[in-house]
Amino acid sequence: MHTIVIKYFRRKLMKTNTCAILFLLIVNFFGFAQVVLPTSWSFATANLPLGWTQSGTGFYNASGNTPPACKFDDTGDNLTIHFANAPGDLTYYLAGNSFANGTFLVEESTDGIGWTTLHSHTAAVTSNYILYTDVPLSTSRYIRFNYFSKVSGNIGLDDVNIDTVSSNNNSFATEPVAQAVNLIFSNIKSYRISAAFTAASPAPDGYIFLRKTGSAITDIPLDGNVYQRGDMIGGSKVVFSGNNLAFIPNGIIANTSYCFAIFAYNGSGTVRNYLTSNPLIGIVTSQGSMQPLTYYSSISTASTTFVTDLHNKINPHTIQSYSNYGAKFISHFIARDTIGGQRAITCVYSGENKIYSEPWDWTTNGFSREHTYCQSWMPTVNNANFQTLPEYSDYHQLFPVNQNNANAVRSNFPLGEVVNIISTYLDSKFGTNRYGQQVYEPRDIQKGDAARALMYQAVCYNGVGGFDWRFPNPISSTIPYGQDQSILKKWHYQDPPDNYEIARNDFIDSLQHNRNPFIDNPLYACYIDFSNMTHIASPDIPCNIVGIAENKMSDNLFTLAPNPSNGNFIVNCTSAKNQNIHIKIVDTMCRIVYSTEQKINTGINSIEMRVQNLNKGIYILELLFENEKQTKKLVID
Repeated sequence: MHTIVIKYFRRKLMKTNTCAILFLLIVNFFGFAQVVLPTSWSFATANLPLGWTQSGTGFYNASGNTPPACKFDDTGDNLTIHFANAPGDLTYYLAGNSFANGTFLVEESTDGIGWTTLHSHTAAVTSNYILYTDVPLSTSRYIRFNYFSKVSGNIGLDDVNIDTVSSNNNSFATEPVAQAVNLIFSNIKSYRISAAFTAASPAPDGYIFLRKTGSAITDIPLDGNVYQRGDMIGGSKVVFSGNNLAFIPNGIIANTSYCFAIFAYNGSGTVRNYLTSNPLIGIVTSQGSMQPLTYYSSISTASTTFVTDLHNKINPHTIQSYSNYGAKFISHFIARDTIGGQRAITCVYSGENKIYSEPWDWTTNGFSREHTYCQSWMPTVNNANFQTLPEYSDYHQLFPVNQNNANAVRSNFPLGEVVNIISTYLDSKFGTNRYGQQVYEPRDIQKGDAARALMYQAVCYNGVGGFDWRFPNPISSTIPYGQDQSILKKWHYQDPPDNYEIARNDFIDSLQHNRNPFIDNPLYACYIDFSNMTHIASPDIPCNIVGIAENKMSDNLFTLAPNPSNGNFIVNCTSAKNQNIHIKIVDTMCRIVYSTEQKINTGINSIEMRVQNLNKGIYILELLFENEKQTKKLVID
């Protein structure tokens, strides 16, 4: 039996099919966990230690300082170690197997992106294993063994060890006597949480605040290490380090539980001493959607004036400055804390992560504010004061993207599904669709967000100044076709609003004082024909899910019981092979209310589900296998 208790869920990484397939995985920004030093591995098993990843490497089972050893036999083979605290000495054994004239590098990095050479092995490495000692910078958080260039022969690596800089330091400052007390959370929103506490007595030099999503914090800071905001200690992120008695953590999203731990410390630099017993602990859950209860009370999908009524609800609104998007939106919502006190944002089209130091600068970082509803599509584009108009700077449809590799490639082309690729950039594509038309396809997790931004823009500004904001068709003389609303409605249902998008909607509402109705009420999209901005009286629900097929194969089957249930039930799953599956529960508004990943084995698997806090009603339980999807109705009573 597997007991699964999920009280939260996080920003999606992949979503496909029906309302969405949400692959939930929040790990460290660079994709794998950090280990707290010291750390070592002798390659005795194929199971990697925490924080260690390898690509292309194998094993020498019969050789090594003590067999086996790690085998590098091709250009690009590498072993990377990601750690959370300042490193001491790096030691390792190296041997060559007919190695000559190539380059084997030992590299270090602060962020896992830019690498500098710590030791270059270019001469013929002896066939005997030799011990090497290198000294990384104290600011490094990555070590990589990299077969940079192979000419001939292989490399064997064994008994790798990274010490901690504090392991030989017994001259720490005096440990604090007491921890802080009385942690109080306030101003709890879907996108923001404030916290304050009472100082320890006697007062220490400062405090370090850790945060973890959804589970208790067991990680502790190590004496002799100074951590910055965004650093990871095990699975916990540093929110702040200093002598403040209040803090506002970044990166808050809706419907999510956060655990905080506050440790007192004395001293600075390598003599810093943390009191690690009985830290001040607090748990808080962010709000769900902050949509006012009566916000849409005057809106009826049965009304012939539905489109106009919806327009009047969201327009006019408070105009925000296009130039302030970085200072207001990037800094206070979009950006994430990452190691070394730096921050990061993601190109929504491609998934590229850009690390930077505040303040955010568009030119330096090569990013731009993408108008999802292209500027050239807007009927007011020829207005002499176009850049001062609200449609130009509306935050609901502006997203950060790489300028040259995403924004410029998308250009004025419609969004669509590429079947013949012309170019790609990470997870985005440009090419032709099934009709031979050139279209731009963003990564999966942005598809629904982009669709709702386009629909919002069309409704928000339709009719203003007598202008028609229907989806353009044709777009131009060089793009003699239009934006296909069927694809957007398909994406809208495949990729429903998640906790991040809910929080984003609320945050923009706090600035512009209007909301995106297609996030709040996904069914609204079915009642509008965006080709002429008219009301559809009796649409199919769900609407325009073009090309979605549920591939039910007899090799993978599942049942659930009891049904109805109170949230405690069994999923019996028969699998044709060992695989990972995703389990998701979606409500009648197409919102994901529960999602998790589960490993199953060949044959029958019984998975015990304990899903808390679901309201009574009808839901869809969906299982996504590696090559198909199956759904069943779930009743909670």
